[in-house]
Amino acid sequence: MLDDLRDRYGSWRLLGGPVAVLVLVALIAFVLMRGTSSSLETDPSSPTTAPLTVNTLGSSGDPEPPAVTDTPAVPPGAYVNEQGSYFSTYSAPADTMAWSRSSSLLFNQPLPADTPNAPDSAEIAARIDQVVRGQRLYDYASGIEDDINSPVIVLVDSDAEGFTPVRFRPDDCGATDKRWWNWTAEEFEPYVNGAYASLDKVGVPLPAGFQMREDDSDFHLVIYDWRRDTMIELWRAKTENVTGRPGLEVCWGGIVKQYASASTGIFPFPMGVAAAGTSAVGLTITMNDIQQGEIRHAIAVSAQFGLNDRNGTTHSYPANRNDGGCSDVVAATDPEVKKVTDAMDGARYCIREGQRLRLPPDYPVDSLPTPFARMVAKAVRDYGLVLVDDAGCFCLQAESGVSVTQNGFGSTSPWDQLYNGTNDTEVMLAIDWTKLQVLPADWGRPEGYQIVCAGPVGTGLANPVGDDARCQAPMPAYSSG
Repeated sequence: MLDDLRDRYGSWRLLGGPVAVLVLVALIAFVLMRGTSSSLETDPSSPTTAPLTVNTLGSSGDPEPPAVTDTPAVPPGAYVNEQGSYFSTYSAPADTMAWSRSSSLLFNQPLPADTPNAPDSAEIAARIDQVVRGQRLYDYASGIEDDINSPVIVLVDSDAEGFTPVRFRPDDCGATDKRWWNWTAEEFEPYVNGAYASLDKVGVPLPAGFQMREDDSDFHLVIYDWRRDTMIELWRAKTENVTGRPGLEVCWGGIVKQYASASTGIFPFPMGVAAAGTSAVGLTITMNDIQQGEIRHAIAVSAQFGLNDRNGTTHSYPANRNDGGCSDVVAATDPEVKKVTDAMDGARYCIREGQRLRLPPDYPVDSLPTPFARMVAKAVRDYGLVLVDDAGCFCLQAESGVSVTQNGFGSTSPWDQLYNGTNDTEVMLAIDWTKLQVLPADWGRPEGYQIVCAGPVGTGLANPVGDDARCQAPMPAYSSG
């Protein structure tokens, strides 16, 4: 297995001599124990065989999560294949979306009624309302992103699906100023392809023949392995062949094990698809949310109001990085960009990525005209919004419907039915965004909180940000931040 990873991805050098010895000793011990210890003799078809506690990246503390042993029945209307993988959350069983009822995820926790306001909160809210009601950047209309630039969510059974290798292609991803935090293919590919090494698997579980829409600029792909509570989020994922090597091609991403059972929903720096480092799926309005009649979590919002400090620390808890473009807009001379400059009053009304916003506890949700608008407003009131990314609009994040239409389940997105006669523009316009309350930067940050980064020095996973001030508390590779 280790030789296979070495041959495919050139990762052997990352293990280092001492760690390589430890890994080999652990593997030998595991094989011997399986042959001699009756306590490890289990049904070969069982998903609960004892896992290795040291993976091929040498990162201790990342044992394979215990597997779900029961397979839920398929509800009517679900978009599911024969292997028990769901191509959206629409009508998916609750057990395949364990994160939606997790008590550990930060954004599943309601806001207290007495949250404080940031300075200039009312002025910022007034300007957000202006943007929602027509003040556009590059003609991007504000709304709810449920098609392009929104996460495709696939719920997979890692016992039943095959595994697809992941290829890193930074040269095809733009934004070269980020330099991907100095990660190379030789460092990223072993990280993402080694997550299931204790099961002797290389890559990520994905339905055979799965297709990603090729004209989406972000290509967010969220794979939730409900069998083993593992969240995989990949940015600019493509199923077409760009690099000339077989596999799923991506620009970035992250993996968190024990996501629903123990995660906060924050990736260790610098992993994940959201610019703020927050998990995409935990802040996404899913189709299943709307089917259930309630959004019981905070919602991600993208906007041009985020402070621009890509290589610094000007973000707000719980974000651990940012790509805010507000300062870019303020400094720009392009007349299209100048459409929003006046509304920002220079950089005064820029806010930080990771900062939270909410409607007041007494906001009259029941007065709104449609069930969809009431669901959104209630979630913004009770759980809030989180600024996670830069955009040319003020846009809430919802699950993409393209995984359904691109994978043989018809030509119509489920959202057409879920909006039930309304649309995202009408939903946004129904809400009085001048009532938004902007919480202070770093609101809720626990005393002594430290930003964690993926992989401690010396454990095999390359740690190119080890000397970076943002990397304060190294963690195992697949842990939550």
